[in-house]
Amino acid sequence: PVTAAVLLTLGAPAFADCPAEGCPAQSVGTIEVPAEGALVSGYVRVAGFALNGNLVSNVDLFIDGTDEANRVTPAGGANINLPRPDVTQWLPQYAGTPGEQPGFEMSFRAANYANGTHTLHVRITDVTGCCYFLAPRTFRIDNAKNQAPFGALDLPSPEGEASVHENGVLTVAGWALDDRRVERFDAATAGRP
Repeated sequence: PVTAAVLLTLGAPAFADCPAEGCPAQSVGTIEVPAEGALVSGYVRVAGFALNGNLVSNVDLFIDGTDEANRVTPAGGANINLPRPDVTQWLPQYAGTPGEQPGFEMSFRAANYANGTHTLHVRITDVTGCCYFLAPRTFRIDNAKNQAPFGALDLPSPEGEASVHENGVLTVAGWALDDRRVERFDAATAGRP
């Protein structure tokens, strides 16, 4: 389900470098993750949606202010134009427009910031150069809290397909991330190491 807290931005964009003329009068969007007041650590996922009828060209993350010095994401650093059928079902007037895939996601490393309360800002820029900030989100960092590692198994495939080499060796491959250090990988088959 779609988050009910939505920001409507009317009139001129909220960023000095964006043109005011020709920009859509109504933009809709929100930051959905992290939740307001969330306690975070490790790698922090930031996700939500934004639409104004145009294709989004860039999404930028800022922490503790909207000045360029507070920008966290490098150019092109956010994953944008993600399908969000829940949003287009909720706002059908945007279906069939260039911006009908309004989802975005990105992340930042909590260890780059001090423990305590911080404010997250997301700037949306569309292909016409119009841009605006979504309503900010407050969150708390606790770097003493250890985030569990996460990752995925690539081989054998999820369908169970695997190739065994001539010598009887099965290739196992995947990846794992941890905000501190990945110490080792262990593999087990059929409940045995």
